[in-house]
Amino acid sequence: FPSHDKGEKIVDELLSHGLVNDPSDFYSLQAEALLSLPRMGTKRVTLLIDAIKASKGRPLSRLLFGMGVRHVGEEVSRILARRWPSLAALRAMDWLNAQIDLPQGVGVEIASSLSAFFVHPGHQRMLDRFESLWASPSAGQDLQAVDRAAEGSEQKVQEGLPCASRYPWLRSRLPAKLSGLKVVITGGFVDVSRDELETFLRQ
Repeated sequence: FPSHDKGEKIVDELLSHGLVNDPSDFYSLQAEALLSLPRMGTKRVTLLIDAIKASKGRPLSRLLFGMGVRHVGEEVSRILARRWPSLAALRAMDWLNAQIDLPQGVGVEIASSLSAFFVHPGHQRMLDRFESLWASPSAGQDLQAVDRAAEGSEQKVQEGLPCASRYPWLRSRLPAKLSGLKVVITGGFVDVSRDELETFLRQ
């Protein structure tokens, strides 16, 4: 929905009528049940159902971020999804094992939060349902190729991103090595979006 406030009100209404108890319940909502709610006409119901269907195609990192695991933000979610490309793989990890080979950017504190989240009895039903929707890649899939496609080639960075061509000074001011740096995007911008800048910097 265009308005964030409207989305929150709809969630509150679904909760108050017992149609959802956790986020996974959104994927079993039926149009008939939604139409029985006050102020939920055919158009609003169609928008909601379509948005829920579309969310199934989003990457695992978006699901991880959306579940609200403590200390797991957008970047950590991407790191986790790249190393463990399915919810089943993430749930199977022994996060408290001191010998675990954690990727850069994921420390002991984050591992402890993941462990607490995945073993919590109240989360099991939700995780079971999400696991069937965000399954692992097909057998034999080259995950390194997936990484390369996600990150983009240097050619795409130089020629394909609008902000790179509009703001050549931005590239000249970037250090040669970005690995390990934390970049914060803040302030106001003209003719360029935060998402565009974020994509440029990540690639």
